[in-house]
Amino acid sequence: MSDYDLEAVDRLPFSTPEKSQRYRTENYRGAVGLNWYETDPSLQLTMAYYLQPDELAVAEPHLRRIGALMGGPVARWAEQTDRNPARLERYDRWGHDISQVVQPTSFTESKRAVLDAQKALKDDARRARVNPSLPLYAANYLLDQADIGLGCALGTGSGMVKSLVAAYAPADVREHVLAKFETGEWEGETAQLLTERAGGSADEHRHQRRHGISDHHGHGLRVDTPAHAVRARIAPASMKGGMDVLCTAPPFKISPKPRCIRC
Repeated sequence: MSDYDLEAVDRLPFSTPEKSQRYRTENYRGAVGLNWYETDPSLQLTMAYYLQPDELAVAEPHLRRIGALMGGPVARWAEQTDRNPARLERYDRWGHDISQVVQPTSFTESKRAVLDAQKALKDDARRARVNPSLPLYAANYLLDQADIGLGCALGTGSGMVKSLVAAYAPADVREHVLAKFETGEWEGETAQLLTERAGGSADEHRHQRRHGISDHHGHGLRVDTPAHAVRARIAPASMKGGMDVLCTAPPFKISPKPRCIRC
């Protein structure tokens, strides 16, 4: 640790009252209720350093609104979601297997608020002919502090689907899928599935082709999202490495009965 990182209290023995006072948790009330952009001078300086004045003029009003959103409603919703997480509704009232994931209201409201704020930023940037990439990085940085689970949910699916579509999909599929994301209809409605329990062996390849694709637990794959990327060893030769398979077929659901993958 350099001298720059040291405070005077850091040099005190842990047995002293002054040192103890430094770590009294009741002194740290938290930042919920603050504007997390306006209270982050490093983030503001970073935006001012990398953005041109006209770009900053477009982005900063949105970042201030997003800072208030993350430090207020989103942070509070995250605490509610922690106390009341998503649950799997396995059966309906008649005992039929529906395997439906029920999200708490706090999660769905938070997701909608975040997507609306990001869409407003992108729309204004497009009208001003400004690249929104860096302001969106800042917005996601603030989101990760408020609700890292939501940040992962929104950040790990659509990018993969869009990149795979752009690189490998037929022209009609590419046009259809990318248009859905451009309008925002499919934003936040994607998923990633990992399917490689057998490591892509030839025997496993034949088994998957014969019986369909399963996840690494041997469950049939079914996710109630309009587009998702499945990682498996059944990619066409045109895809380097043979790892990623893009599925834009009808939604799949998790089946409780193991099939395809042998234990």
